[in-house]
This record gives sequence, C-alpha cells and structure tokens, in this order.
Amino acid sequence: MTGTESGEILVFDRSLIIEGIGEADQKRLIKIVTLNQKTSINQLLTIDNKYLVVGNSDGTIRFYDFQFKVAAWFENLNTYAIKSISFSTRPPEYASEERGDDKDDKDPFCCSDFIVADASAIVCQLKSRIFEAIESSKNKGENLLTELKSSISVIAVHPLPTMKKLLGLERYSERLSI
Repeated sequence: MTGTESGEILVFDRSLIIEGIGEADQKRLIKIVTLNQKTSINQLLTIDNKYLVVGNSDGTIRFYDFQFKVAAWFENLNTYAIKSISFSTRPPEYASEERGDDKDDKDPFCCSDFIVADASAIVCQLKSRIFEAIESSKNKGENLLTELKSSISVIAVHPLPTMKKLLGLERYSERLSI
C-alpha cells in the first residue's frame, strides 16, 4: 500500500500477474481507496495484523480495520503533520475495562502505546486507553519534546529500556529516557 497527498491509499497485489505479461516481482494496482478528502497521508503502517495506521498532514492518527472501516482515531493532539509513528513492543492494553464476552460483540479497540513525531519536532506519547476518554483533558497525549531546532525524520521505541531515539535532518540526534 501507498499513501498519497490527496488522502488516498493505493493497494497493490503481486498475485495478479498473468504469465507472459509481467515480471514475477512486479506489483499491480488493484484498488484506490479514499480515506481522507482534505488531508494527505504521511505515514502508513500495519500493526498486530489487525489495524492499518494512518498518520495525516492535519496531525490526526486513524486506525482502520482491513475493510477500511475506522476502528479508532486520535485527534486534537496539538500536533502538526505526522512524520513518524513508533509502537511499543509491550503487549497491547484494551481501551475499555469491559471486554464483551458475547460472540456478537465487536472486539474493543486495543493497541500498544505509541509515540508520534510531527513536522514541527513535537514528540507526543499516546496510550490506547485515551481513545475512549470523553473529557477533552483526558484524551490528549503527553508531549515529550517540543521546540527542537531540527525537524524529526525518524523516531523509534527501544523494546527493552524505556528509551526513545530521535534522528533529525540536520545531524541532530538525542536519546530520551522516559
């Protein structure tokens, strides 16, 4: 999959190659899906074989199932265009304390905690639990870094110690212990 500036994702498949027409490693476009009509898609990744995660130019993050239905969204984060998303390797926590035991219930939203970096070098930590918070004071992430002199191009969470590594475009590198 590839995200576009017009808010679409392009879905490719290798299994549709017809013998004699294409190369074995060639991909074919099979579907175009509009996810956002007014914002570009800056980050596109999958997690837990369950969600497609989209970081947008308007500072929002949305989680879709593989039928492209919205499963969760994180908005009003006071971030700009999302440039990087990194998930913890710790097991996911359910947003809701009550997990429906009925077979007809849809699985509640659940993902590992994650951090995002935006175009203005803000680094924000988000917990999946805040998705269901109703009060606006409780559904915001925690800003870990602000006002860096270089924009952030990559952010990663280390699997063992509580440490993040940031790499900027202007040879800026900082280790952040949390």
